[in-house]
Amino acid sequence: MHEEVKFPLYLPRKFATRSYDSHSNSLLLRSLITNRNQTRVDILFQGVTEIRLRSFMDCITINMIPFDHPSVDEFFNIQDKGSGCVFSVAGIKFDTGYVIAKELYISEDTLSDHDPITINSEELRGYVLRSGHYIAPQ
Repeated sequence: MHEEVKFPLYLPRKFATRSYDSHSNSLLLRSLITNRNQTRVDILFQGVTEIRLRSFMDCITINMIPFDHPSVDEFFNIQDKGSGCVFSVAGIKFDTGYVIAKELYISEDTLSDHDPITINSEELRGYVLRSGHYIAPQ
């Protein structure tokens, strides 16, 4: 069971863009396992229509911004304001990234970098330390 994600979501870790699937319109960001952070954090965006991110990001903060917020047109160069919302993504030396998506999932687990994602996996639920979910208003 996922808790509702509260924004801003601050994650003081190094993240890499792990995968993008154009068939399911999903984007996966995964934290790098380090001596300081022995667990991994996955962030899964679903219903993605536009992305502007770096491949690697450090100490990210994610905020949810509705399309009708004045800062959307002022700070983001969004091509398609379809359904979903803007998830702004900022980090060290990177403050203007975003993902337009309908949903965001987050999961922290004890698996290795090469193991499958635990989000919505009943089989891997025992490895999950915490998880959250956010659905954009329609």
